[in-house]
Amino acid sequence: RKHPHQEFIQVNTSNILFICGGAFVGLEQIIEQRLNRKSMGFGAEIRGKGDVRLGDLLAKVQPEDFLKYGLIPEFVGRFPNIISLHELKKDHLLSILSNVKNNLVVQYKWLFNQDGVELEFDTDSLDLIAERTLATKTGARGLHSELERVLLPHMYNLRDYKERNIINVVIDKNQVNTPNKLEGNK
Repeated sequence: RKHPHQEFIQVNTSNILFICGGAFVGLEQIIEQRLNRKSMGFGAEIRGKGDVRLGDLLAKVQPEDFLKYGLIPEFVGRFPNIISLHELKKDHLLSILSNVKNNLVVQYKWLFNQDGVELEFDTDSLDLIAERTLATKTGARGLHSELERVLLPHMYNLRDYKERNIINVVIDKNQVNTPNKLEGNK
């Protein structure tokens, strides 16, 4: 009910499929404890930061780990299948950026084209955008934020570009590092 004076509506959830996703920060420590791996102290395994991949550890998650994490049993019981995903790599991000149907690059090119300005990206700029996104660990969603950061100075000046006969905006590594609007004709 949405209001204290409304009636309760009962819903039978036995035939409803629940799908949940999230970044469960700290869950890997609970899994390590369950697997009897000591992460600190005299009996701890000494290993480098890159020795155990987070994705490999999360692949061993069990419902009991979610209970220790703090989720209630009624909620955990709704998820009979638990699947963990591995982190995206640079080539995955580049593919998402420019190879999939209706990718972000195509969308921004279309947006600029609506104001009569052609948008181009050189290969190095797309590489740098993917690298910056990897550094922030924001996954595929981070690509959109990174592109917005790079293209924002241009998007607000498209009409000005058209008046000054700037018909082509080329995004290179310099524009990715320090985005700014174009001053001359290009």
